[in-house]
Amino acid sequence: NYYNVINTYGDILDELKQIANMNEFTLLFCDEKGRTGQIKDLIKYTIYEIESNDILGIDASEKSIGTSSITETLVKKRPIKFLGIYHYNTSGHKKTNICTAPVFDMNGKIKGVFAIPVNDYTRLNEAFALVISLAKLFEAKISLRSIKDKIIFLEERKNKIITHPKTCKSNATYTFTDIVGKNLELTEVKALAMQVAKTSVPVLILGESGTGKELFAQSIHNSSLRKDGPFIAINCGAIPSELVESELFGYEEGSFTGAIKGGKKGKLEAANSGTLFLDEIESMPLNVQIKLLRTLSAKTITKIGGTKEIPIDIRIISATKKNLLKEADKDAFREDLYYRISTFTLELPPLRERRDDILMISKYFIDKFSTKYGLLNIEIHEEFSNALSYYYWRGNIRELKNVIERAIVLLGDSDELTINHLPKKILKSYTYKNTKEKLDSNEKVKNSSSNLLAVGEEILIESVLTKTNCSLIETSKILGISRQTLHNKINGSKQLTKVKKSYNL
Repeated sequence: NYYNVINTYGDILDELKQIANMNEFTLLFCDEKGRTGQIKDLIKYTIYEIESNDILGIDASEKSIGTSSITETLVKKRPIKFLGIYHYNTSGHKKTNICTAPVFDMNGKIKGVFAIPVNDYTRLNEAFALVISLAKLFEAKISLRSIKDKIIFLEERKNKIITHPKTCKSNATYTFTDIVGKNLELTEVKALAMQVAKTSVPVLILGESGTGKELFAQSIHNSSLRKDGPFIAINCGAIPSELVESELFGYEEGSFTGAIKGGKKGKLEAANSGTLFLDEIESMPLNVQIKLLRTLSAKTITKIGGTKEIPIDIRIISATKKNLLKEADKDAFREDLYYRISTFTLELPPLRERRDDILMISKYFIDKFSTKYGLLNIEIHEEFSNALSYYYWRGNIRELKNVIERAIVLLGDSDELTINHLPKKILKSYTYKNTKEKLDSNEKVKNSSSNLLAVGEEILIESVLTKTNCSLIETSKILGISRQTLHNKINGSKQLTKVKKSYNL
């Protein structure tokens, strides 16, 4: 059923959903009984939680809604292009054309249907080709996973390993499909990262906070030959400087006061045969930098309080928001370590330089959080999108993610995201830049030789009045003046005559 497919193949479905989203389509999944909903990130709810919160969406069976693209595909077991007018229930689907393709398991039994709704008729053939491709890709992936699981199971049985194979997976959960955006600079960095991932060379990721440095690190690991090994992450700036060495190298029993019995394995040893991600590496103490440099050269570690050299085979991926060479000039970072960890350097662009990606990433998060909070069919007001595009995004993608989740939480019973769901700082930025654009493009301002302040004030008042449908109360609140002051400014302006007559002010 729907729950079992989502729970078992949620990661594959989410990957296919991202492919559809990149092509500006929505991908739906329907099980063999007709239950359907928009494909979400891997759902970890119980069946009761899913049904009680209506996460499954709707019952699209023929018994419930009559003949539809989904029911036709389930019966005929072949891809179908279905125009909206042919739906039995045309009230909700008259203008929605749908392309569908069946999905089969390894035994040839139908598991469900993929569907892509298409409002733009000119894109119908494009959507039809895409939904067929995604269905075939899904079938190939679940077949491959089934074969791999059998191999792992037989190997475990042979070696009498009782641990379930799923518990042996790496801690890295992100892949390159999770990196959303079509910006040229991002695309180039992503392409280089995918190429570098095939090797084991050290990588240094540069970027501001919130640009997705760990997302890239995990994606590189999961695309490398080390993907079956551990992915260990450590934030050098989040650990007290006196504890960084013991966290990285571990220690022997009794090496210092408070050392636990039996000693402790360090992150370097734990990452053996895998990847060690050193976030905020600029915060690593200099004495630890020296020891790390020797470790990377000799490919061995010595625990604190120990004498035995332990061989290790790891890949180092480092991340920083600072210029490490400038830090080296200030004797805050070792230059020789910099050259050791930066065989390849990836510089991630900040979100404000990826204006063309802001709306795409926003839609990705809207979809993600609408899933999390059990909301469907959320509309986005044009001003909401414009305000996001105008903002500076100092916190980059992390800040955008938080803003979108906040907006979804504030939706309440509404189904449309508006600028009222955005924080004040974004509203202020939008109001300022929107007004500035209007003033810059206004002919009265360009041609005026004097009293520009008065002209600008009139344009601003007229703009806000139009926006509020000439509500003096709302307009005065937005402008930050009293209602009487606003009334006096309107009556004293020759330029606002048309507005006054139109609304009987």
